[in-house]
Amino acid sequence: MKIVALTEKGCEEFAALELNKRFGVNCHKKWFLEFSSDLEKCYDVLMFSQSITDLLIKINSGSFKDMKDISLQNLVEIKEIIGEKTVKISCTRKGNHDFNSVELEKFLAEKTDDLNFELKNPDFYINVYVQDNEFVIGLSLAGRDLSKRQYRVFNHPNSLKGTTAFCALIYSEKIGGDILDPGALSGVIPIEAAFYQSNFPVNFYEPKFALNKIKEIKKEYPKKTPKNIFSIDKSFKNVSAQKKNSKIAGVEKHIKFSRTDLENIDLKLYKDKDQLDLIITRGLDSSKRVSQKSSLEYYEKLLSQSKQVLKTKGVLTIITQKPKTIEDLVKCKKVEVWQGNQKIYFVKVMKDDL
Repeated sequence: MKIVALTEKGCEEFAALELNKRFGVNCHKKWFLEFSSDLEKCYDVLMFSQSITDLLIKINSGSFKDMKDISLQNLVEIKEIIGEKTVKISCTRKGNHDFNSVELEKFLAEKTDDLNFELKNPDFYINVYVQDNEFVIGLSLAGRDLSKRQYRVFNHPNSLKGTTAFCALIYSEKIGGDILDPGALSGVIPIEAAFYQSNFPVNFYEPKFALNKIKEIKKEYPKKTPKNIFSIDKSFKNVSAQKKNSKIAGVEKHIKFSRTDLENIDLKLYKDKDQLDLIITRGLDSSKRVSQKSSLEYYEKLLSQSKQVLKTKGVLTIITQKPKTIEDLVKCKKVEVWQGNQKIYFVKVMKDDL
């Protein structure tokens, strides 16, 4: 059957790389990812994928000029799959349109009498994603937003979504190596790295998907031993949050925690140089609370420390909303992505350029 995977805007390439490497899936890539699969493979994707936000059995996709061009098709297969179980249509839009989400949901529901609709507590969701003048519709096999992580209990206002953090790790091309986050906040980046390296399902503690209402699937997966993953921060409160969140996630034994200032990374963590494959962190951008001078000093320290502890082929990746400060200091590459409605950048610096 035709399957559609959704991810954050700008992260399609990284999601496609994950699906190919972890699940052997070859995707047709647009602003969504499309591939052929069976339910067994889809279950693996739902359990493990750290980059996707939804997984659908495709119903329809295309472009449109107005709302009337958007329609439900191929419902015979969907009807065979769900039988008399209830559904609800849910719409997510990005871009400017002359209709709102509720209007589109109502329009589509009124155009079909083949399904048993229920608004309050449906068995399944038919999700409609609209981006500019294109749309894709499908039966959600997830039944929920896969970007929401259960472990994010002790949060920080500047923390990343798990999907965004994981895509930054993929972009770094060093996700399988020794990793350090020198400003880990609530621990999202190290936790996502630990999930991947240990082969521990990100949804191990939340395995209930809409797919299970179609076919009950249970599997056991082999575990792996991760390399060194360091989660550090200068704040005791943040380090405590990292430990608690990683315990909830079930990966605390795979992460090494430390209350360490940025300028002491080389002294406290390593006696020898050239130890890390990847340093990756949420940057310190100038704002109402952070002066441009403080932001500049932070990046100068980060670059200096990275030069000391990265391996010869090591990488420094910074997630930031303001990449120019880094670009003015060092040769780097960047890619624009979105976290919800917030535009951010992954900035990559090679050890040779430090």
